Amino acid sequence: IGPEYLVNTAKKAGIKEELQPLLSLALGSKEINIIDFANGYATLASGGYYNDLYFINKVEDKDGNVIYEKNNNKKLVLNPNYVYILNELLANTSSSAFDDYTRATAFSIASKLKKKYAIKTGTTNTDFWTVGYNKDDLMLVWIGYDNNKIFDDNYSYITKNIFADTMSDIQDNSNSWYETPKDVV
Repeated sequence: IGPEYLVNTAKKAGIKEELQPLLSLALGSKEINIIDFANGYATLASGGYYNDLYFINKVEDKDGNVIYEKNNNKKLVLNPNYVYILNELLANTSSSAFDDYTRATAFSIASKLKKKYAIKTGTTNTDFWTVGYNKDDLMLVWIGYDNNKIFDDNYSYITKNIFADTMSDIQDNSNSWYETPKDVV
């Protein structure tokens, strides 16, 4: 579909960083900040709806009067059918069914997860990250140095385990996965 389409889709999903329309962009050739990263994945986690990330939802005084409340500017920016399919694909990164010439990228943490998550990992010689989500929870884990110091490959498992251990501590018995859209077979 072309690199221009990828740039436009990333912008719709909340990535504000300047992106050049390069074929390598789909492989992560451009560094983006963690807030942009979270915006993009939050859009996928919400089924294609973009909503600015925020830290404070509401502030009340001691009498219960609302001093501040965040306005919800949720807007559908991606086709929910495509987002569902992508989320299903990412949920299989912890599945042994996709082992072939190498292990699925998140298979090492599959036994720790009590719920279904879409998971994406990334590795360079200077940083490691794992992002995982379902409709209720989203977590990004990154380790690296701001000065791009080289890491030993042995650290690649750390972000995955931080994600899995944290999510297993907050999990409840609710079904947090997406319903299959009627247009998806």
